[in-house]
Amino acid sequence: DVSSETLGKSNLGKLNTGSAVNIERAMKADSRFGGHMVQGHLDGTAKVEKIDQSGKFWTIRFVADAALLNQMVKKGSVAVNGISLTVADMDNSGFSVAVIPETLKRTTLGQAKPGDEVNIETDMVVKVIKKQLGSIAPDNSSLSIDKLKEMGF
Repeated sequence: DVSSETLGKSNLGKLNTGSAVNIERAMKADSRFGGHMVQGHLDGTAKVEKIDQSGKFWTIRFVADAALLNQMVKKGSVAVNGISLTVADMDNSGFSVAVIPETLKRTTLGQAKPGDEVNIETDMVVKVIKKQLGSIAPDNSSLSIDKLKEMGF
């Protein structure tokens, strides 16, 4: 079952019956934490712009809109089609991830090609920090040392 919210923010409505998708079991709360918390709450989509192969390793570059990029940081986490990855690099029009052979073998990323639309979930920690900073210093105000001191920093 897929909600209208998910259909509006993902590529799932464009898939055919039998299309491969990534399904990962949820992390247990009492287990070792080895990545970021992928929640399955999609923030939008991006397109594969190019794939650079270096031996068995791939670097995949995605084009994404500013709203998604604004919720990412270099070396931060991003989920692409439900796969937890690290943002290797980014600029104003997109971002790239480095993908190891095991991930290429066990996920749908091994079949990715330029032009493919992928689902993106940005890191919850970045979203929370951005929201909190927005309440402290909205975009139309300037944050200063005096303002930070006034707030107890």
